[in-house]
Amino acid sequence: MDGTEEQLWRDAADNLAFRFRWFGDSVAIESVDQELELRSEWASLRKRIVEGDRICPFQMNAKTSAMRCGYVVLRGTEPIGGVVTLVS
Repeated sequence: MDGTEEQLWRDAADNLAFRFRWFGDSVAIESVDQELELRSEWASLRKRIVEGDRICPFQMNAKTSAMRCGYVVLRGTEPIGGVVTLVS
């Protein structure tokens, strides 16, 4: 990973849970609103979400001290941003 935010979201998109990657599932925006309502980065990202975008949970580096969890927003197959909710 080169350390850029863009690369982080590409890596996150590569680490979606099976059902989100293969079946095109997504999390309801209302569910994420409830969980992240006080996070400024979510408020900023939410303004950019348009109809048809998918919100998917991700988990990277699960068995290491560099684990990251959160949500990535996909427009088609391209990530447009996300929010990290857990860092180990």
